[in-house]
Amino acid sequence: MLLLKKILIKIRNVFLLLPGLFSFLQEKKIIFMINGGLGSQMWQYAVGQAIEKKSGMPVYYDIEFYKHWGKDCSGQFNRNWELDSLFSTIAVKKASACDVSFYKMFLNKRYSSNRTVTTFIEEILLSKQPRYLGEYYNHIQYIDSVEKSLREQFVFDTAGFSENTIRMADTIKNTPCAIALSVRRGDFVTVGADKFSPPEYFCKAIDKIKNCMNEQNSPEVVFFVFSNDIQFCKNRLFSSRKENFVFVDINDNDNGSQDMYLISLCRHFILSAHSVFGWWGAFLSSVNSSKIVIMPVSEEKSGMFLNTWIGV
Repeated sequence: MLLLKKILIKIRNVFLLLPGLFSFLQEKKIIFMINGGLGSQMWQYAVGQAIEKKSGMPVYYDIEFYKHWGKDCSGQFNRNWELDSLFSTIAVKKASACDVSFYKMFLNKRYSSNRTVTTFIEEILLSKQPRYLGEYYNHIQYIDSVEKSLREQFVFDTAGFSENTIRMADTIKNTPCAIALSVRRGDFVTVGADKFSPPEYFCKAIDKIKNCMNEQNSPEVVFFVFSNDIQFCKNRLFSSRKENFVFVDINDNDNGSQDMYLISLCRHFILSAHSVFGWWGAFLSSVNSSKIVIMPVSEEKSGMFLNTWIGV
């Protein structure tokens, strides 16, 4: 009976793959995985757009993560699919479940052993081979060719934003020297990634940006603190500091996109290591053409550290 059961399961699996095979014969494509929070969604979409432009191959996105898991690394907080609802100009081509299964089984292309590619590999953009790409490609060169298009697409649709967010946006816009201070914790603490942005980093970064502002004879700086652990920032991280802090605690986890919008309205930025959420807020900001962006010095050799940014 056990052997028969195994045979029946294999036969069933073959039939489940048939729709994917028929689709493959009709159209050769690239299927690109998207998972994680909003920052990761934006990055993976951006790389997919660059691949489509450079290779000429149609790119469809695997978003099965949001149907079957949809949680952060700790399994505690939701990771909702929100890319094409937040940015009204984006139309994401979603891969069918059948296509995802077929491509993952037969055309899964890997470039790393740990699912993270931190160097620029041109083949990833140029190859015309149908394939499934399920890794993270963390280097700014992957999206250089579509930067202008991304800035046009990643325009926040604020129609559904809360009154609190709109009021905070007005406050930031009317603050001559608004500095976004992005502190990523949450599941970063669970996996130990918070160690790359220790408390002393934030203190040094604050002192560095204050010195820069003094050299520019800027008005008094105001630090707008964004975090998924605001209480930690209030009670521990910055409790002994005397600077002017505004702790932005108006949005919960499921409305974090509104925080990214608020970050993008600031004039200068202090970012956590490995946090693509704050990274996008700084990257998309067009308020100040001479903006200062500070990240941990350990990030200087990463592909996500821009030439004009400062390592502390």
